Amino acid sequence: SIFCQLLLKISRQRNPEAATALAAVFHLDTALLDEMGREFARLFSSDRVTKILTVEASGISIACAAAFNMGRIPAVFAKKHNTLNQDPDCYSARVFSYT
Repeated sequence: SIFCQLLLKISRQRNPEAATALAAVFHLDTALLDEMGREFARLFSSDRVTKILTVEASGISIACAAAFNMGRIPAVFAKKHNTLNQDPDCYSARVFSYT
C-alpha cells in the first residue's frame, strides 16, 4: 500500500538497517474493537475502573476501545524499553520478561 511504502521510505532515510521493521502495516477492525470494548465495559460495569493499563504492543487498541466505552477513562501502556521522548519523571520498575 502507499502508506506502507511511505513508512519504508521514511524508515530507510533514518536507519537503512531497520527499514524492514516497519514493513508490516496492519489494519484494525474498528467495529470489532468497539464491540469488544463495549463487552469489557459491560463485564466491569459494577467495578469502579478509573484507568486501563496494558502492554505497549498488542494491548493498546483493545485497551483504548475498552477505555472509551467505560466512559472515556484514560488508557495507559507500559513500555519495555526507554525512548527518547519519554518523560524522565515516569514510574518504572524491573520486571522479568518471558519474551
